[in-house]
Amino acid sequence: MLSSGIVMLLVAAMFLPSCTANKSAKEAETYLLNKLGLNRRPRPDRSKIIIPDKMIQMYKAQTGLQLDTNMLVIPGRQNMGSANTIKSYTIEESRSNLLSPKDHYLVHLYFDVKELPERETFQAAELILSRTKLWKAPVKRRNVHVTVSDITQQLTALDESSTISRILDSKMVHAMDNDSISLDIGQAVERWTQNPSENYGLLVKVVAHKKQSRINNIRLKKRDKEGPKNPEWLKEQPIMLLYTDDTKHSISRLQACG
Repeated sequence: MLSSGIVMLLVAAMFLPSCTANKSAKEAETYLLNKLGLNRRPRPDRSKIIIPDKMIQMYKAQTGLQLDTNMLVIPGRQNMGSANTIKSYTIEESRSNLLSPKDHYLVHLYFDVKELPERETFQAAELILSRTKLWKAPVKRRNVHVTVSDITQQLTALDESSTISRILDSKMVHAMDNDSISLDIGQAVERWTQNPSENYGLLVKVVAHKKQSRINNIRLKKRDKEGPKNPEWLKEQPIMLLYTDDTKHSISRLQACG
């Protein structure tokens, strides 16, 4: 907690004439850093900051609008409420199970979602899955079916028969496409923000439309030789986007939370 002396100094600096404001602000900053035992302002490690491509695209789309607005455009939702903040999350944990025959598999994804700050309200959430380009299409398989479910009880084994979950969203996608897949996971994430201890993660199931060959272009887990900081994995890993309204009705904000 800041001492009363520091607070008074900072407040006084706000009301000084413009000619002395810069100097006083610098003095206040120096005093505050000394009190905190710091020589200079803390600098974040930018190598640990991951900004998903989708968030960059949304930022460009938002700032390029002709009319000023505090409403964020949420893909696939007509009634997106008053969302003006996006928070991105990367996976904390991932487990996979390739089922037999090798035409479908299950993946458990976990995102560390906390309670929302006071006065910040939930609006929507989506899971974004990246895909790599398939240069040669499978002979008899053109489509894959992707389903995401909310795991509602502690996971004991990664199989459908022992996992208690409810389906949130599903999509049929073309095997040759390489655009990202967006799935609505709002019901699960809203529950997590209210009761973080009941967050058991998501179950993603990918099934080939025809049982011909192994599915390998949807990026749900690291490849065998990839480390946690592999550039390709950092760019293509699954992400969760959480849309909220901070009730301030200010310029839209984007945050990377993990």
